[in-house]
Amino acid sequence: MTFVDTLRLLELFHARDYAQARPHLYFKSLKSDIWIRPKGMRVFPSNLEIGILDAEQEQWETIPFKDVNFGLW
Repeated sequence: MTFVDTLRLLELFHARDYAQARPHLYFKSLKSDIWIRPKGMRVFPSNLEIGILDAEQEQWETIPFKDVNFGLW
């Protein structure tokens, strides 16, 4: 995933009400191998990382752009 791809995902995340509408945006890091539906999302361009707030654990996970998978369903 590139920085431009990540910014587009961030725009998509903010453009929709994911509590009511479908499809939902999910992320998976290569290290955790678990799909999560984020409660929040941040982009850290200086570190080339994306921050995902897990709704269940209320914890932020930072993932390098190159290690992020995402899906809509």
